[in-house]
Amino acid sequence: MRAAVRYLTAFLFFLLFALQPAHAFEIVDAQSHGQPVSLKADTLSLPDTNNAISPEAALNRMSQPGYQSGTLDPDGKQAWFYTPLINRIDNAAWVINVRNGLLRELDFYLYCQGGGLQPLSTPPLGVSSPTLASSYYLPINLPQNTECGFLQRVRATTLIPTKVFLLPASSAVQNSNLGTVLNLMMLGIIAGLIVYNFLLFISIRNASYLFYTLYGSLHFSMMVKLSLYRELFSGVSALFTDPKISLHILSAMTMIALILFTLSFMRPGIQTIRHNPKRQKLFTVIKTLITLCIVSLLMMVGFLAYVFTWPEGITNTKLFIHFYIVATSLTLIPLLSLAVALGGYRPAWVLFPAWTILVVGHIVPILGVLQFIDMQGWGRLVTTSVTAMEMIMLSMALGMHVKESMQGRERAQMARENAELMLGQRERFISTLSHEIRTPLHAMLGATCLLGRTDLSGKQQQYWQTAHYAAESMYALVDNLLDRIQFKNIQKMDKDTEFDPQRLLEALIQLLHHRAAEKDLELRLHTHNLPPCLIGKPVVLRRMLINLISNAIKNTEVGDISVSVAWKPEQSELHVVVEDTGRGMSEEQLAHIEARFNTGVEALYSQNASSGLGLPICFEMIRAAGGDLSLESRLGYGTKARFTLGMRLPTVSDPAEQAMPAASSHKNLTILVVDDAASNRMIASELLMSAGHKVSQAEDGEHAWELLQEQAFDVVFSDVRMPRMDGFQLLEKIRQQDALSELVVVLTSAHFDKEQRERLAAMGTTVLAKPYTPDELLACVHGVAPASAEQSQPVLSKVFADLQHRLGEETAAEIIMHYRQQLAEDIGRITHGASRQEVSDMRIAAHRIVSSSRALGLHENAEAAREIEVYGENDAEIDWEQFNELITHNLSLISLKNV
Repeated sequence: MRAAVRYLTAFLFFLLFALQPAHAFEIVDAQSHGQPVSLKADTLSLPDTNNAISPEAALNRMSQPGYQSGTLDPDGKQAWFYTPLINRIDNAAWVINVRNGLLRELDFYLYCQGGGLQPLSTPPLGVSSPTLASSYYLPINLPQNTECGFLQRVRATTLIPTKVFLLPASSAVQNSNLGTVLNLMMLGIIAGLIVYNFLLFISIRNASYLFYTLYGSLHFSMMVKLSLYRELFSGVSALFTDPKISLHILSAMTMIALILFTLSFMRPGIQTIRHNPKRQKLFTVIKTLITLCIVSLLMMVGFLAYVFTWPEGITNTKLFIHFYIVATSLTLIPLLSLAVALGGYRPAWVLFPAWTILVVGHIVPILGVLQFIDMQGWGRLVTTSVTAMEMIMLSMALGMHVKESMQGRERAQMARENAELMLGQRERFISTLSHEIRTPLHAMLGATCLLGRTDLSGKQQQYWQTAHYAAESMYALVDNLLDRIQFKNIQKMDKDTEFDPQRLLEALIQLLHHRAAEKDLELRLHTHNLPPCLIGKPVVLRRMLINLISNAIKNTEVGDISVSVAWKPEQSELHVVVEDTGRGMSEEQLAHIEARFNTGVEALYSQNASSGLGLPICFEMIRAAGGDLSLESRLGYGTKARFTLGMRLPTVSDPAEQAMPAASSHKNLTILVVDDAASNRMIASELLMSAGHKVSQAEDGEHAWELLQEQAFDVVFSDVRMPRMDGFQLLEKIRQQDALSELVVVLTSAHFDKEQRERLAAMGTTVLAKPYTPDELLACVHGVAPASAEQSQPVLSKVFADLQHRLGEETAAEIIMHYRQQLAEDIGRITHGASRQEVSDMRIAAHRIVSSSRALGLHENAEAAREIEVYGENDAEIDWEQFNELITHNLSLISLKNV
């Protein structure tokens, strides 16, 4: 309501200002400039609309006693003017100085008593003059104390009248053209600025430049229409030649363009003030000013629609309407600029003086026209000069405006990039830290597991339980951190794999059984309709159950914990319910439990210290995997957590495990296994030792060479790509030494190109491609049947099954642990090498991933690392931008959880 009253008051004030009467323009001015020239009477005027009155008739009519001047037509119709003069000094030599190039027609006659009308010649002015003259001087002779007078026939423009001055001949300066030169120079500056900003609009595509060009073009057109002869533009443009397009319409269009430019220019400043609570009052003022501008614009559009239909009799009314609209707009726009400038928008400080100068520069000549001040013929130059200055300052302000806008966008872009960079660095830091922590935790868990299988006393058993369960808790926390970082990409990183749900659930219950037994809690598992095999995300299922069961154990003091799992074939979903008899949660706690990393909620839920990660991560993980999690709880009665996870049944059953061939009956050999990946060395060593061979290990070529100098070996089984000394270099040194030249060398790698195969065949070296089966390994070492380089790759799941069958589950688990450790280390080396653009280190690390992954039958990891290893091998220069994208993508496909 208050806003409506405020706007209504402003509108009434606007109308009151609009109804103020306008001052009639004087068309002719006769001045003495301080010279002793007496004006016998005021200048008389006689309208001659139809050009039907002769000079003699005009003189006779205006010389009659008691003659009253007629009403002049402001639209530039023809009229006669007569100025009676009497010369009171002895000097009779005078000069008529005409300083107006805006008039269309001008004839002078000199009349003295006792003589007839004497026509005076009128040289051309403005651009019609070869000297660009802005004024000319007509020498005349005024007899002393004789009644004389000037008779003028004029067709002048509406706003600027004809200026005629009387000067003594001694002070007259002939052919003064300074005014015209300066005027044309100012017009040239304006035209240049219009073209310059239009070109900027074409290149930058900023709307403010377009509005500037529109406003400048209209303003320039209005000035040209006022400044130059009509005949110069005949046939060029109706804007200058059509008499219906008056200065009123042109100036109204200019004001519209000016308001559009102002609003587009001020928008960032207005938005800044709007969002600042301390400047709300200033924003209220700006809204009022904008409202007044819009009202002015609407009124102009309305009057513009009827301007062609108005009768000639109300021309003065049209002039009044035009005058108050322009005056109101020129008053509001500087005020709007000042308000925005005070609001802190720097370009507005340039805009405010620009329009203030424009307003003052237009008011001063008008005051000269109205005879309030003496401009001495320089009014037009003042107008063009201030207009040029205004256009220059507007262009400067516009440049500042666009620069600030571009800088703001750049700052926003930099802030977004910095935020993304910081987020990425944080996640990489947490991920790296988690991996580094998990490596010793694996050793700790493995050691405590082995320790738990030994004979321990009661006291030792307590110490073992404390250490083992603490290590398990720490391991779960680290996994939670990894899950929190990677839950958004879980669809990509955790591909659907085949698993036995019953076996997974039983192993998980067995893992957490001791923790529940510590608190005398019973942990029970109920399964219903579980198929022997499912395809889905077992990692998500395992992490969800670990978190939910751990929370249940932690918050239950008495009672039991029940885990129910059922397969729903109609929905292809696994339904899981974890229910406890613990302290439960209130409705308030339940309403806020989904808050991510909300440690406060976890603290309310538990009296014990908590990491505050479990339940929030469960919500994030299950949603990222496409499932759903819900909680039911009552304070003091326990909690029930339900979640569903999409799964599917395998379409084709896995083939039955084939019986493994018996170990070879060949004699036992002394074999040197050389590989920089510990998991690869362990796999090869365990397989060879299970066949009865004696095995030594070396981590690279240099270490192997040292061992070859110390003891004798029957076979060297070596990887190709290794740091310091690779397999090719080791082979060359062996062949170059006579004592070792007949030594059997088997080189293994994930890939061999044609040139490498031919080179090794010439050197009598056997090649074994990864992945290989135990039979292929033994056959190659024994020399019974060299492995074919072109044979197809075996079924990878069968490779791992063979490994378990030959070595047993415990040894296979140890191999997998080494693989996971080595994989984390190699991923770190690839990331580090990419940051320093060290291709060789990256390829060595990628090669180790390829070889060890294929040995375990992990095709996804091997293929992803293979692309990194061979990228850019045949290119003269590596495209690091594209390479980094490949590295980022492929490393996201290599998961430690695939094992």
